[in-house]
Amino acid sequence: MPVRRRRSTALAAAVATAAALGATALATVGTTTASAAEMPLEGYELTWGVKQSYRTYVGIFGTFTTADGASQATGNGAFTFVDGAGTYDTAGHTVDLAFQGTLVSASKAHGFEVTLTDVRFDSKAGEITADVKKVDTSQGTPTTTEGDDVPLATVAVTRDMKDMATTLTAEAGDFLGSAGYAGAAGDPLTVVRRRRRPRRPPRRPPPRSRSPRSRPRRPPGPPPPHRRRPRPPTRTRRRRGPPAPARPRPRPRPSPPRPVRPPPRAR
Repeated sequence: MPVRRRRSTALAAAVATAAALGATALATVGTTTASAAEMPLEGYELTWGVKQSYRTYVGIFGTFTTADGASQATGNGAFTFVDGAGTYDTAGHTVDLAFQGTLVSASKAHGFEVTLTDVRFDSKAGEITADVKKVDTSQGTPTTTEGDDVPLATVAVTRDMKDMATTLTAEAGDFLGSAGYAGAAGDPLTVVRRRRRPRRPPRRPPPRSRSPRSRPRRPPGPPPPHRRRPRPPTRTRRRRGPPAPARPRPRPRPSPPRPVRPPPRAR
């Protein structure tokens, strides 16, 4: 009987160990699958005008100021935020992107300044969020209100993410200064990826064809020195003592006259 108890105890321990290892393996596989389902994204742009009536109101009584990469289209148009980066969920086919840029809407006449930063777009939640800071000076004393990841609008997400319909939230109405904006239709939203064109190397002029008779040109710089063979040194003979007097040349002697032969006699 004691032997059977030992065997049953050992068998139970082995089954428990196998179950623990199996649970650990399943948890590891689940973690790997979840991480493999997300892909990094970068180089996206978000264009949104918030609401046209709000832009008209600020354009009359104040100004819009963009910084840190954000820009506004001409004619008091929509705003664009750049360098969007985040992840893409391959299982749910959703994106979560954060964009760079700062937008400030201010009016000294009506005493407000609203700053938007860290604009984000989550297609799974279907919303636009941003970090918002509002300074109200309409009552004389400045009052500051801040919020992180404030939902500004809900988005009817489409597959191509272009001209998506938006609806402003109650939080947007609080920060934009009018409760009437809550539930109102906002401007269409577009999220696209901007591909950067590769820089082409500068074109070099084609080499000039040289004829076989033409001589190669010398590289720029001082001309090379002429190589000449050194001349052997001339040997000078040293004379000992004073120079000898020049000898007089002998005068040529006159040659004797030749004998004159008599003419032959006539026969």
